[in-house]
Amino acid sequence: MSAMLRVKGIAAFVLYVGLLVPPVTALSGIGADAAELVRMVLVPMCVVAGHGLIVGATRCDRSHRRRAANWSTVMQGGR
Repeated sequence: MSAMLRVKGIAAFVLYVGLLVPPVTALSGIGADAAELVRMVLVPMCVVAGHGLIVGATRCDRSHRRRAANWSTVMQGGR
């Protein structure tokens, strides 16, 4: 299994956890102001972290593919 696939799986999990924050705060019994503060902080943080992991994994995979393609050209003597 490639590392990119693992990182994208973790990113999907982070996004899923971000979606669960509002119902959990509603059912937890904490005050309305505290629940709103938790939602205001955690949901955007999960969204940004999840998308950041996806973008980072994609960029890393692209750079590894480019290096591998260039290395095979070098090994063939520039042909």
